[in-house]
Formats: sequence, structure tokens, C-alpha cells
Amino acid sequence: MERPLLSLCMIVRNEEDNLARCLESVRGVADEIIVVDTGSTDRTVEIAHAHGARVFRFDWTGDFAAARNFSLEQARGEWIMYLDADEELVAEDTPRVRPLLARPGVDGYLMRCVNFLGEDPDAAAVVHPQFRLFRNRPEYRFQGEIHEQILSVVTAAGGRVEVAPVRIYHYGYQRRACHANEKPRRNIEIIEERLRRDPDDSFMRFSLGMEYMRLGEFERALAEYQRSFAGRGKDDGYAPMLVRNICVCLFQLRRYDDLVRVADEALQVYPDYTDLVYLKGLARFEQQRYSEAAEAFRRCLEMGDAGHPYMAEVGLGGLRAWLALGQVYERLGDEHNAVRAYTRALREDHRSALPIHYLGTLLLQREQPEAVAAFFDRHADQTSGRVLEALARVFAAARCYRQALPYLDRALEVVGPSGLLLLLRAECLAMLRRPAEARQALAGIGRGSEHHGPARLLEAFCHLLEDRPEEAARALDALATDEAWRPEVEAYRALAALWQDRSPAAPALDEEGWARFEGAVWTLLSRLLQLQEFERFEQALGVVALVPRPEADKKLALGKLYYHLGFKDSAFEEMAAALEAGVYDRDSLAALAGLCVERGLLEDAELLYWRCLGMDRRRLATYTGLVRVLAEQGKLVEARQVVLMGKREFPGSEVLEALQASLRLAAG
Repeated sequence: MERPLLSLCMIVRNEEDNLARCLESVRGVADEIIVVDTGSTDRTVEIAHAHGARVFRFDWTGDFAAARNFSLEQARGEWIMYLDADEELVAEDTPRVRPLLARPGVDGYLMRCVNFLGEDPDAAAVVHPQFRLFRNRPEYRFQGEIHEQILSVVTAAGGRVEVAPVRIYHYGYQRRACHANEKPRRNIEIIEERLRRDPDDSFMRFSLGMEYMRLGEFERALAEYQRSFAGRGKDDGYAPMLVRNICVCLFQLRRYDDLVRVADEALQVYPDYTDLVYLKGLARFEQQRYSEAAEAFRRCLEMGDAGHPYMAEVGLGGLRAWLALGQVYERLGDEHNAVRAYTRALREDHRSALPIHYLGTLLLQREQPEAVAAFFDRHADQTSGRVLEALARVFAAARCYRQALPYLDRALEVVGPSGLLLLLRAECLAMLRRPAEARQALAGIGRGSEHHGPARLLEAFCHLLEDRPEEAARALDALATDEAWRPEVEAYRALAALWQDRSPAAPALDEEGWARFEGAVWTLLSRLLQLQEFERFEQALGVVALVPRPEADKKLALGKLYYHLGFKDSAFEEMAAALEAGVYDRDSLAALAGLCVERGLLEDAELLYWRCLGMDRRRLATYTGLVRVLAEQGKLVEARQVVLMGKREFPGSEVLEALQASLRLAAG
């Protein structure tokens, strides 16, 4: 018996960046490829021909179903599969396709479409079952000018549909692809024309909401979703997705109580829809109702990822729920359980960078870097360039440059030269007082790289450290023609002038330019302090004088820099002076309070903690710090009152429970 023939049918326009990847993915699966071009002006048609496609031209009329149906009419196979150019068939699943065609009595298959929502591999991915494979019958034709459908046609004709264990990767929702092709705006025009003819079409309202979501216009998206919800039938296949998207919009609009109400109502109908429970957890987390958030995330872990027939975000029943739970524990001051949650997340996916970021940041605050590195050597997949980069980043962020370097070297071996990795490696070498090696790494970052600007700035800094002002000037000159980097270049030139005993002139910058100039200055000052280049640091403070801001504001920023880098005496002096001038924020008050405790100035610390509470009642560390200060002064009644205040804000906090127990013991 001859095997059934499979035709791949596509409609395309200006898809030269995507088409080859898509067509390569079906090599050996499809017996013929039908590509219908609707007006490309790039190399799309050429690429299609190069992959053996039969190419047809179709004049675009704004009707996707018409174009799709034209492609079906050209197909000669007994079965049809359709893909878009920004999709690909997952390589591991391709052997599963051909056996599907031999199953008797089945007219079509749903496949799992994995939609990637960001450029980063750890960005969210949403899985949605889509009808992509069906028998080639003349009665099976698409309907709808946009977001065209054929599943309902097949089922209405009595066709039997099953779910196939086959995945499709879809990259079209990534921001770069979305904006480059201006697809949402084009789609909105088509949908609005359809709605002018039929304003009550609930599916078109739903589709319009999706396009507004892609553009980040959540108010407009929500309005369309609500109109769609009012007009839909309860059995509409898109209803669960509609409710989920309403919750997403409510979250983005910070309408957290409304989100929880909608999710609770929807869970009565869709009790196994994990995404709704997860969104409830996010809402309660943002409201700092941490016990309720933790309960929701634990429920997600019990449920696992939502399956067919839902559109579901990957990992909400596993990796992402563990990460969210870890963040809850951190907010509650329960570092032990936070570490456990992040470690479970790492076990869920030992190639993901996200658990490494959260876990590494937390561990490096309490453990020696060598011990943390040994932990990750046991638990992280270090054959992955992405994991190695994440490890390097987390150690570098903690200023553990010596531990970061081996990860960077291994990452460069795995993925090859990368501007980002070379830049990070150069930064580590520079901070280890190896400027010549840093410059050698930077030499691999050329003008065409997106990291060219930061590389030249760091190169100039290395030259200045080596007392090579002329070479530093040449590195900065490489950016002189790029107006985008002018504020940073001016900051480095001002520093070079001071180090050569010249008076720098204040550059002519707008408000945004001054903000970037100042950012570059603080970066330079931070590096000099870390390198303990104290004399040069004192000289560099002259660049701060150029910034057109009140002196007290500068003192506050300088004090916070000192505090961040562990120079506590200098931090105390600068932040106290800023406070005396009436300039402070929540972080500086908390830092000053802690420094007062270290100096035995308990009454001053008490006053500062109370001021912190007056600014922000949702910071656990303020309550715990104030309780300890009060207890040390023997003010046990006041300390117990503060514990009760904290427990109202942070119900379930193990730290506050422990403090309350210790106060009971102290009171006898």
C-alpha cells in the first residue's frame, strides 16, 4: 500500500528572515510544498524556490481565508499541513507526523503550538492547541477574513479530530518580529473593517483584543475582550483563552481584586486551568498578600501545567511556580524556604537561567563564593552556554569576578565569540586589575556589534588606569561620530581631563543627556572604589560637580554608593548630611538606621525606622529592625506592638513569628 502524500501549504509575504528555517523543518516530512506569495518585495520567493517549493502568486485582498483556500486548491496530497513562515516543526517530533496519516477514521489533528513571547530563551512561552493537519477534501475550507478557522468546518461535517503529539514553535509574537512586520496594525485594520459589517461578531472582538494586547494597549484590549465575553456562546472554543486574557489585562492595569474575582468565577467552569490560579497568585503578590500568593503557587504545583484544550503558559505548574514561591518566601524573610524553592526550580529545568539568577543572588549574600560555585557545579548543567553565561552574570553582579571568569571562558568555548560574553569577560578582568587582558578581550568586539559602545568606553577606562591618556582618547574618538553615546563619552573625557590636571568643561546636554552623563559618572566611581583607587576616586569626584543637581541630592547618591560597596563610615557621613538637608528616601533611611545600630545609636535608629514605616509599611525588614532595636532598649511592649503591626501586613511571616516568640521569652 502506497503511503499517503502530504502537502505543506503556506501563504507568505516578505518573510526572507523566517522562511528558510520553516521549510528546513519539514524536510523529509512533506511530499510537496505549496507557497502562495501575496506580494513579497524581498527574497521570499527566491528562498521558496531554493527549497523546492511550488510557488504561486495571489493578489492580496485583505482576506486570509481566501489566500489559504487558494493554497489548498493547489495541493495534490491526500493530507494537508499548514504552517506560517515564522513557525517551525519541532525536530524531535517530525518522526511522529507520517504515522498520523495512516490512522483510519481520523480527519484531522490538533498540534501543540508553542508561542515564544520574548527574545530571551527564558522568556514566557504559551502553548495552544491548533488544528494544523487534515485530509484534503474540497468541503474543508477556511472561513474568516482574519484569524481564519477550519476546525469548526471539519467538525461540522462530522470529521473526527484527535490531538497529535507534535509541536510547532511560533516566533511571531516576539517583539522584534511583531514590530518589524507591523502585523498587529495591519490585522487591526482588517478586523475593524469586518466589525463595521458585523459589530456583534464576538470572535472578531476577541481577535481585536489580541492585537491590542500584542501592542501593549491593555485598556483597549480589555474593552474588546469584555464585549466579546458578553456576546460569546458558553461552548465557544476560545472562551478559556478569552477569560485568561481578560485576567492578563487586569493584571497589567493593576486591577488586582477584579482579576481575582474573574479568575475565581472562571475556575468554577475551568477548574483545571492552572494559568488562572497562577495569575491570582501574581495579583496577591503585587498586593503583598503573601500568604494568599503562596497558597496559589502551591496549588499550581499540585495541578501541573494546563493541557488540552487550554492556551497555557509553559512552566506555571512547575518551574515558574517554584520561582514565584521562592520570591514570596524572600519577601517574608524566610530565606531557608526561598533557597529550597529556587533549588526545586533548578531541578525542574537545570538548563534555565532564571533559577540560577534568583538562587545565586540569594546564596551569595550569605555564603562564600567558593561554596556557591561548588553548589552550582553539582546542580547546574554546565554544558549549556546559556547556563554558563547566567552563572558568570550572577557572580559578576556580586563582585565575585574571580569566580565569574571560568564560567565566561567555558561559555566562550561552548557558544563561540560573543560580544556580550567578551564584554563581561573584559569587565571582570578590568576589575581584577588586568587591564591589558581586558583590552585584548574588547578587541574582539567590532563596530558592527551592539556592544561596540560599552566596549569602547571600557577600553578607554582601561587605558586611563594604565596612564595612557592618548590611547583612551582614541577609544573615545571611535564613538565621537555616534551621537547616541555622546553623554557617556563626555563623562569619560571629563574624567581624563581631571586625571591630567585639566579643568573639564560642562557639556551642553539636555535633561536625558545629563541623566546618562551622571549614570556614566557613578559607574566610573563604582569601579574606582572597587579597585581601591582612592586617590583617583577623589579626583573623579570633580566630575560629579559638573552635574546640574542640588548638592544634597549628590550627597545622597554618593552615600548610597559607599553603602552598596561596603564603605560604611563614608556612607554614614554622606547620607546623614543629605538627611540633615532634608534629602532622603526609604532606602537611605533604612541604611542609616542599620548603621546607627552598628554604632550603638539605638534611639536614632528607632526614629529612623519609624520614619521608614511612615514612608512604606510594606517592607518586612523595617519591622524586624525596629523590633530588635526596641527590644535591645528594653521597650518590650512597644516591640510586641510593632510585631502585631507587621503580622497584619505580612501574615504568615516566620521571621515575625520567631520574633514574637523571643519577646514572650524575654518578658518571662
